[in-house]
Amino acid sequence: MAGRTHVHTVKEAKEMVDLFKSFSHLDIDTARIYGDGSSETFLGNLKPADVNLDMKLFPFSS
Repeated sequence: MAGRTHVHTVKEAKEMVDLFKSFSHLDIDTARIYGDGSSETFLGNLKPADVNLDMKLFPFSS
């Protein structure tokens, strides 16, 4: 399905982050909307200390 995440495990996320870093990329942009919040969950479990994580928060109505 287009627009959906193709990463389903922490192992897959680590492989993706490692590949990303192998090309000298250090900035990861993420938001809860990406992968229905799974990107933050995976990155939180990985705790990649050697990359910059850019996250966005969306306001909620009260």
